[in-house]
Amino acid sequence: MRLRTKKSASNSDDHDSDATTKTATASSTATSQSSVTPTRQTHRISMPHNSLFILGPKTNTRWLHGINADKRLPADRLPEELAHAGSRISLTFRHIGTFLNAEGSRIWGQGATAKRREQARRTVNGDEKRTEAIVRAFGAENRESGEFDWKRVYGQGFDVLHFNEIEDGELPMAFLGCDDVANRQLMGFLEELGMRCAVVEATPPSPPLLLQLRSQSHLRRDLEHDGFVVRKEVQVGFRDTDTLHTEITGILPTLFYLDRFYSLDTTPQGQSATASAYEILFQVDEARRLLLGQEERAAAPEILAPLEAVLWPLEERLKRREFVAGEVFSLADCALWPVVERVFGVGDRERNWEGFEGLKDWWKRMVERESVRAVRKRFGVGDSGEK
Repeated sequence: MRLRTKKSASNSDDHDSDATTKTATASSTATSQSSVTPTRQTHRISMPHNSLFILGPKTNTRWLHGINADKRLPADRLPEELAHAGSRISLTFRHIGTFLNAEGSRIWGQGATAKRREQARRTVNGDEKRTEAIVRAFGAENRESGEFDWKRVYGQGFDVLHFNEIEDGELPMAFLGCDDVANRQLMGFLEELGMRCAVVEATPPSPPLLLQLRSQSHLRRDLEHDGFVVRKEVQVGFRDTDTLHTEITGILPTLFYLDRFYSLDTTPQGQSATASAYEILFQVDEARRLLLGQEERAAAPEILAPLEAVLWPLEERLKRREFVAGEVFSLADCALWPVVERVFGVGDRERNWEGFEGLKDWWKRMVERESVRAVRKRFGVGDSGEK
C-alpha cells in the first residue's frame, strides 16, 4: 500500500486524527521517505496475506492511496509476498447514489445530470469531450485536500458510462424496411430508450407494384377507387443480444417486444399509459397502412378523409392530456409522430391543421424531444421541416 499527500495538502505536522493505519498484523512496517517535493510525503506499508487497511474519510481528503502491482523479481520478495502467485484482490464498498436501468441505457441520481428516475437521460459512451470533463473532475478530487467541494466539482452530474465506444458485435441490430414511417417509429423508440444499435439499411425496393383490391378490402371501401399502389414491403425488424439472439419482424411485433423487455417507464403512471398505448397503437398502425405507397412526404388528397377519421379520436384525447396515452410519454407517442408528420406535412408542404389543434400542439412538443430531433436529423429533416 502506498500513501502520498495530495499536491494541495499542507506540509504542517497537524495530521488528521484518523491517519493511523490499522493492519491485521502488528508487525507491519511503515517506511517514511521524502517525496520529490518538500510539500509531499510518501508512506509505503507492507501488506502480507490477510492484511486489512482502513482509510478514514479525513485521511482520504489529504492523502492519495493505491496498491500498485509488485514488479520486483521473485528473488527480491519475502516468502509471504509470493503467496498465491502474488495476486491481490481489492474491494471497495460505496454508498451508491447514481443508478442505471437494467439495460444500462439510462442514468439518473446524485452523480448524473438527471436527479430523478422519471428524468433519466441516455448514458454516454465514447464521447471524448464528456469523458475529459469527468476525468478532470476525478483529478480535481485527487488534488484538493481539506474540505472538498463535491457540489462544485460533481454537482452538475455526468452521464458517462463507458469511456470507449461499445463494439458493434456486442450491439443489438435494428433492420430498416421500405416503409419510411415504420423506420421512424422503430428508430424513435430506440432513441427514446437510449439503446445503441447496429442499424442495417433496407435493400433498395423494386418498383411499386399495383395491386387490384377486391371489394371486401377495407382499403377498397375507404379509398373508394379501384386500386392502390404499394411497395413490395421489406419490413423493419430487430435482433436482440440475448443468448438465443431473438429476432422480430414487423413494426407492431417489434414495438411490442421492445416495450415488453425494455420498457420506457415502469412507474404506476407509466403502466397506466401503457394500457392505453397498446390500444392506440392499432389505430396508429391503421393510419400507417393507409400511407403505404405514398411517394410524397405529405399524404395524397384522396386518402386524407380516411386518415382524418383514424386520427380524430386521438385529437379528442390530446385535448385533455399532454401525451396521447396518458400522463407520461409512451410507446403510442413514438408511433404517432411519424404518422402525423406524414399526414400534415412539414415546411412548405404543411397542410391545414384546422380541426386538429390538439394534435398540432402535441406535435410542437414532440419535435422538441431529443429522440424525435435525432430521428428527423437521421432521415434528413431539419428543425425547419425541410428535407
